[in-house]
Amino acid sequence: RVYRTEAAKYRALADEVLALRATERPILVGTRSISASERIAQELQHRGVDCQVLNAVRHSDEATIIAGAGRAGRVTISTNMAGRGTDIKIDRKVAAAGGLHVIVSEPHESKRVDRQLMGRAARQGDPGSTVRFASFEDEVFLRFLPAIVQRALSALQLGRFAFLCAQRRAS
Repeated sequence: RVYRTEAAKYRALADEVLALRATERPILVGTRSISASERIAQELQHRGVDCQVLNAVRHSDEATIIAGAGRAGRVTISTNMAGRGTDIKIDRKVAAAGGLHVIVSEPHESKRVDRQLMGRAARQGDPGSTVRFASFEDEVFLRFLPAIVQRALSALQLGRFAFLCAQRRAS
């Protein structure tokens, strides 16, 4: 899902979390930076959503927080580098609800990093789902697509194409 502004993207992301939270599915939101993880956490907390934030600052707690990310109704926000190497296990109740839902909050320069994050859902035959959010104000667009191309793609509402072009140029 591609939005014109970062603010619109974060509002839509929070709406998605609120809608899914009602189903008791656990949600893992992956971010590119500590500041993005804190901004998303603020938006969610402002809407009354309790969430765990894992942003590679609290190293000693990482494994415990990420291991608990599969619990029913849990919302975990994590930078791409945090919690690596720790499995997220889900129970029968979570599996019946649809499994872990992973949200990529901003495209990374490397498609591989995005795929690794999305791969946290539906592991080892478990159910799960993923969605990617992007805005034309995200770093990958600003750094790797010329301004004229950004404006044209935005005007034509070709966000997915822009997303793929920016990642290709970054690689």
